[in-house]
Amino acid sequence: MKHLFISWGGDEAREIAGWLKENIFQQIPELAVYFSEATPAGTKWRTDLDKNLSSATNCVGILTDGAIDRPWFLYEISALGRKLTEVPILRFCDELPDRHPLSDLQMKDGLVFENILDIARSLLGGLDFKIQEVFVEKLQQRRQAWDEKASKLAGRQKKMSGLRSGIFAVKEAVDESVLFPELEANSCMRELARKTLYDLGDAFRTLKSSPQISLPRGRYPEYLIHLQERLRCRATAVALVDDVEEFWLQQTGVDILKSARSDSCRVFVFNNADDLSRYLDNLIQHRASYDVFVMSRAEFDVTARRHEIAGDFSVLTDPETGNAVTAFYDNATHSIKFTSSRVVVSRNRWAFDHIKERAHPFPEGWSAGSVDRQQYGEFEKTVFHQHVQLGLFHSDAIPIDRYDAFEEDHPFYREMHREMLNEFRAHAAAFDGGSAVDILEIGAGTGHFTKKLSQQPFEMRITPLEPDPKAQKVLANKLDHRRNVMKTNVGNALELDVESTYAFVFSSFSEHHIRREQRKEYLSRIRRALRPGGFFIVGDEFLRPHDEDDPHQYEDALGQYHQYIINEANREHNTELAELEKAAWDSGLPNSKTRVDYKVTVESYLRVAEASGFQIEKRECISPPEIAQTVGGIYVIVFWKPLAGKPVI
Repeated sequence: MKHLFISWGGDEAREIAGWLKENIFQQIPELAVYFSEATPAGTKWRTDLDKNLSSATNCVGILTDGAIDRPWFLYEISALGRKLTEVPILRFCDELPDRHPLSDLQMKDGLVFENILDIARSLLGGLDFKIQEVFVEKLQQRRQAWDEKASKLAGRQKKMSGLRSGIFAVKEAVDESVLFPELEANSCMRELARKTLYDLGDAFRTLKSSPQISLPRGRYPEYLIHLQERLRCRATAVALVDDVEEFWLQQTGVDILKSARSDSCRVFVFNNADDLSRYLDNLIQHRASYDVFVMSRAEFDVTARRHEIAGDFSVLTDPETGNAVTAFYDNATHSIKFTSSRVVVSRNRWAFDHIKERAHPFPEGWSAGSVDRQQYGEFEKTVFHQHVQLGLFHSDAIPIDRYDAFEEDHPFYREMHREMLNEFRAHAAAFDGGSAVDILEIGAGTGHFTKKLSQQPFEMRITPLEPDPKAQKVLANKLDHRRNVMKTNVGNALELDVESTYAFVFSSFSEHHIRREQRKEYLSRIRRALRPGGFFIVGDEFLRPHDEDDPHQYEDALGQYHQYIINEANREHNTELAELEKAAWDSGLPNSKTRVDYKVTVESYLRVAEASGFQIEKRECISPPEIAQTVGGIYVIVFWKPLAGKPVI
C-alpha cells in the first residue's frame, strides 16, 4: 500500500491541499493519504509528523506565496527529498528566485488540471491497466470543478504577482545583513538598522487592522511616480506649492509630469502672485499634458476648511481595476499616509471636486517664455484679486456635479416629485385652452424636476430660473434643447418682478434656501407672478416642531434631521449621499462660512404663506408622518391664488 504525504504551509495552501485530498487523491485505491490538518486532537503532532514522513512512499508539495518561507513546509520537503527520488511540487505562485532552496525541485503549474492528473497517474502505477483507466476517467469528472477553483486562484495570483518577490528580496537582504561588516563594527549603525526593520514591520502590521501605509513625507513623489508608471494610475490632486511640496521645479517634478496620464487633474495653490509668476513656465508644461487649475491660498483655505482638509492631498486610481488610494500629509508625524479606506477616498474625491469648482482653469495654448503680459495680468487678477464671496450660491457649499449625480438618492425625493407631478396633472387640464400652459420653476438647480416636468403630456412653456451660475450651466446643457423648455435663466426669485404671467410656479428643494426674513417678500413676488386661479406647488424639507428663535433648539432640530438622512444613506452603503448630506448640514449652521440653507418648520412656513395672500389647497407629508413630527420630513404643499373677486377662505 502506498502512503502519500501532502505538504503545505499557510491557509491558502491548506485549502488547496484539502480539496485535492478529498476530490483527487482519496479516490485512488490502495493509497493512504496524510494531510496534517487531519491529525487527531491530543496527538503529539511532531511524533505523528515524523511517523508519516518515515512511512511516505510518495509526496506532493503545495507551494503558494504563503508556503514559500514556512519553516515546517521547508523541513517537510527537505526530509521527503532525502527519502524519495521524486518530490513533485504543484506551484500556485510566481517562479521562485534562483537562490531559493526549493528552486531546483520538480515544479508543475498547479493551476493546470493535467499536471494534477499526471501525479494521480503516477500514484495509480502498479494497478491493473483497466483499473487505472476507470479511475482516470473518474478523476476527469473533477476537471470542471477544479477549473472554476483554479480561475479564482489565478486571479489572486495575478493580483499578488510581484509582492512575493519584493518580500523575498527584503528577506534575503535582511538575512545577509548579519554578515555586513559595518553592522558588526558600529553600534550606531546596528541600532539604525534594527529600527528600520521594526518600522517596516510596524507599517505592514498596521495593514492588518487599518488599510493604511505611513511613510516619511519626503518619499511621496517617488511613490506617486511608481503608481503612475506601474499601474498607469490617474491622479487627481491638490498641490500647495512651496508649502510641503517644494519639488515641482526640481527633477522630481519633471518625473511626475513624464509619468502622468492625460486624464489626470491637479489644482496648484499659490500663496501670492510672485509665486505664481515664478512657476508660470512650469504650469505651462503641466497644462500641455493634463488638466491644470490654479487658486490662491486664501480661497483654498475657505473651500477646504469645510471638508476638514488642511493641506495637499491626492486620489490615485488604477484605471484597470478601479481601485484607488488617497494620500495626504500628516503634519503631526511629518509623514505621508496612503489609505484605501472607501470612506476617506470618497471624502477626498468630494473635496477635490469642490476645490476644483472654486479654482481657475489654467489657460490653454500659452507657450513658455512668450505669454502675453496683458493676458497674464488678467489671469493673475482673477486668481488673487477677485473677491471671494462666501455663502452666496449653492455651489459654494456643495460641488454641483456631485449634487447632480446623487441628490435623487435622497430619501423620499423621487416620491416628492411624483406627488408634485400628480398635482400638476390634476389641475393642468383647467388651463388647457388650446394654448401652451406657462410655467415658472424657481431654484431649478441642475434640472432633476424640470426634466420630469417637461415630459408631462401637456402643451407647456417652462421657464427655469436658477440663481447659481454653475448649477444653471448644468441645467442649460441638460435641458436647453427641449422644445417646451424656454431658455434657462440665471436669476433670483427675490428679484422676480412680473404680473399675472404664469399658471403654475414650482419649487423643488428650493424654499429652504430663502432666509427667514426674506420669505414674506419672496412669497409675495411668487404670488404676483401667478395668474388668478394659478397654483404654486412646493416640494421641500422641513424640520420637526421647535422654537425657531432659540438657536440651540434650531441646531438640535437641524442636526437630528440631517443625521437621520445620513444614517439612511449609510444603511444603503451610499457614501456619496452621506457626504452630500454632511455638506448640506454644514451649510445650515448659523456660524457656517458657506451658509445657504435656512430650513424651518412646516407650520411657520405656512403661516408666512397665508400672510402673503396664498390659500393652502393641499398639504401632503411624503415622509412617514411619525418621522416628520419627531425628526422632520418632506412635504408637498399646493397653494392657490384666488380668482379676482373671490375671498380667501
